[in-house]
Amino acid sequence: MSQHKDSESGANLEKPTTPSVPENTPEEPTVVLDQPAGPERSDSRSLVTVGAAGLLVVSVIAAAVFGFLWFGDHRDETRAQARDAALTDARQAAVNLMSINPDDIDGSLANIRSSMTGDLLKQQEEGQDQLKQTAQDSKTRIKADVEGITLTSLNSERDHASAFAVLKITRSWPGGQPATFRQLWTLDLVKVGSTWKAEKAQNLGEPVPLGTSAPQQGSTPQTSTPAPGN
Repeated sequence: MSQHKDSESGANLEKPTTPSVPENTPEEPTVVLDQPAGPERSDSRSLVTVGAAGLLVVSVIAAAVFGFLWFGDHRDETRAQARDAALTDARQAAVNLMSINPDDIDGSLANIRSSMTGDLLKQQEEGQDQLKQTAQDSKTRIKADVEGITLTSLNSERDHASAFAVLKITRSWPGGQPATFRQLWTLDLVKVGSTWKAEKAQNLGEPVPLGTSAPQQGSTPQTSTPAPGN
């Protein structure tokens, strides 16, 4: 009886007392970061593309706005320069057309012609011999001062302008008392080269005597006005 028990006990001692470990241990799963799936990556690229396109559109609009503003400022500046030049030349034309120096008649006539163009210049050239003879005979000095002048119209693109001038005209001659008048004139101007010249000149109404220096009727030598249009 006891011998049978010992053999059973020996058989039990040969069995391993620790649990067996599996030969193939499963590996831990690998986590890949920053690798979105196919559809998510496509959406991200689309957002970047849309953002870049939006910035391009904003840049183009900004450039267009700045270009328009610059063009407007440049155009206003060009028009202002044309207005100043036309006004300056109109003032000089008014003085030249209404002035004559008996000591330099040829020079005076050259100044008159330099401020004329078109039909007005043609009329002056046709009548300058008579005007020269009249100035020599009367020895009358005519001096014009501009009291006020303004442009009434300006088309700088077509090089046309109109001016309104208030002139103080003084006439003097040997042995006589000077006479001063105020007279209103309109000038139609055309830009010839870089200079605005009168293509038409016309006085408005009769000269108005100024002060007490105006001579009595009949005491003023008869001399024609240098500029046609009276």
